[in-house]
Amino acid sequence: MKLDKETLKIINREIGKQELSITQISELLDFDRTLLTKFLNGNRIPNIEVLLKLLNYLFPETHAAYGILKRITPYLKSLQSLKIMLEMARLNRDEKTVSAAANILSNASLQKDKEWADCYLLWQEFRSGNLDKDKYLDSILTISLQSDEMKAFRFIALAHFHYAYSDHKSLANEYIEKAKLIIDTLQPGLIKNSYLARYYGYKSQIALSKSVKPDDTSLQYFYKSNEYAISELMVGVNYYNLGLIYQHHDHQLAIKYIKKTLSILKIYTQYDSSLKFFIDYIEELIPRISILANDFDGIKEKDLTSTKNKLIYNIKMGNETKARELLKGFTDEEKENDFIMYCQGILESSIPILMKCLSRNIEVSQIYETPLPVRALLQLGIDHSIIDAMINAKYGDIKYYVSS
Repeated sequence: MKLDKETLKIINREIGKQELSITQISELLDFDRTLLTKFLNGNRIPNIEVLLKLLNYLFPETHAAYGILKRITPYLKSLQSLKIMLEMARLNRDEKTVSAAANILSNASLQKDKEWADCYLLWQEFRSGNLDKDKYLDSILTISLQSDEMKAFRFIALAHFHYAYSDHKSLANEYIEKAKLIIDTLQPGLIKNSYLARYYGYKSQIALSKSVKPDDTSLQYFYKSNEYAISELMVGVNYYNLGLIYQHHDHQLAIKYIKKTLSILKIYTQYDSSLKFFIDYIEELIPRISILANDFDGIKEKDLTSTKNKLIYNIKMGNETKARELLKGFTDEEKENDFIMYCQGILESSIPILMKCLSRNIEVSQIYETPLPVRALLQLGIDHSIIDAMINAKYGDIKYYVSS
């Protein structure tokens, strides 16, 4: 792999800023000094993993290293390097680079290499909304695959589908375990690391979906996922999921995690503008978490841009008249939103509305949201055994307890 002059200039400029000599950098990164010197003078470097090791040293923020890698994608000759770029671009939601790498791989001579392009483009078509759920699921299930990596990819994709779109968490768990059996046989490297990160990420989410707050098992999965992750964006998603779980138990820790996600998302909007909607949602969520925890430090109603946040703020502050006026502004359809339903339930001290809210959370596997209606119901005199029965009817005998 040979870099263009502009990219080499950027790398050499960063090398010049280092306190270490070329020899010391070579020793630190376990590089052959002669090979590194030749590369910096314009010669080829063996593969993208070697280059990434150097870039991660020079640019500790992985998005900066990725920015250089995407520049060279059209010039990549190594099939393995192109496969790594496919995975990195997919993780970073960089559709242009996924397409660029896939287009080159689609011309490979062997089917086991071509199929990488087929799988990643299939995923991209679904994520971008150009392929409906049924067609995507059928395609993933029936596509003929030869390489072990893409067989693992298939099971990861199926786990994601059943976790996120069909609410079959047990089936998602079966598929992710099938993926793990194949992942364990793969050669060490960035692809294996990334697939391991995705395995542990889904194991964490599946564990958390059956828990009202993090336990040791789900936390260990979370830490393992971040350990293997090759993309900051994936780390950000992990922090977001953990923040959601902590929001009703340790709101300051939840906000700390979610703010980490926010800072990462803002970097990656350069590749996927749709992330801006996620950013808007998180910026709305952060003050709401504090309000729900009765922490009003630095929060003023005039600064709240979300009507939902204004509603819960006024309820918490005891401004019932203002809260009722705000509630009237929501349509009947909007009042079916579980959070607005919760607000209406506590404002009206309505057990039926709060029960409906709890049932909705349970049905869509948002057990981490249940502390809100549960605490309100307990305060209204509902016995905890009734709540346990509702939750266990969906999830089986799990440990669930929320105090009022």
